[in-house]
Order: sequence, then C-alpha cells, then structure tokens
Amino acid sequence: MEDSISTNQPSKTKRNLILFVIATVFLIAAMFYSCIKSLPKITVSKETPITFYTSGSNEIIFFEVIGDGGKLWKLYPKDRVTLKELSIVKYGEIPSSCKQAFPEDLSSLSPLVEGGRYHAFVLIFDGPPVRVEFTIKDGKTVDVLYGR
Repeated sequence: MEDSISTNQPSKTKRNLILFVIATVFLIAAMFYSCIKSLPKITVSKETPITFYTSGSNEIIFFEVIGDGGKLWKLYPKDRVTLKELSIVKYGEIPSSCKQAFPEDLSSLSPLVEGGRYHAFVLIFDGPPVRVEFTIKDGKTVDVLYGR
C-alpha cells in the first residue's frame, strides 16, 4: 500500500505543475490580447476627401493636422471622448463630439493640396500621441507612415 502512495505522489505533483503552467500561459495570453485589442491607432483614407479613422480606448486630449507651413486644424473634445468614439474625422468637418480650436472658423481652414506633406496626430491620455504622416499625389494619399 505504501508503494502505491509513493508512486502517485510524483504524478500528482507533475499534474499540479502542468495545471499551473497552463493557467499561467492562459493568463499571460489574456493580458496580451486585451492590450493589443485596445491599442490606440489612427489611419488615413487612400482617396479624397481625406478622412481619418481612429480606434482604441484612450481618451483624446486633442486632434491636430499640421502641414509644411505649420498648424492647419485643431480640434478638442467637448467632453470625454475615446478614440473609438471619435472614430471618423473628415478634414474640414467638425465631429459633433468636438469643438474647433484652430482656425477660428472653417471658412479660413487651409485646404490640403497636391504634393503637400501632412501630419495628423491625436494626443491621448496615458500614452504617446498616435500619428499618421502622408503626402497627397493625384488625389490620393501616398508615402503613408504610421507611428506612435
């Protein structure tokens, strides 16, 4: 009888270790997945009108478009707004969740012109800004670079 108890002990320890490793791997995978699915992101449409798409759970501080000559357009959220809630921003159209800070009115907004190099970025809480850089050529965005 003692022999059967002693031979089961290593098997039980091995089983517990395997269960611990599986649970740890599952926990790490779940944490990794939750981080990836909520990563902040901004993309730009391939064609005009230039449209920006945002996603992620971070709250927005402001959205800005800059050209070679400096700041072109700046928006602030009216209340707390996440990147996912902002979702779509067409250049020159103020989303209902935002207010325009620059220029003072849309009539003085500079157009995005052929050959111009532009940067759009969103400053967010608890993270680096999300940004996209692009040029307009033949009415399309080219040389698109995404970054954080």
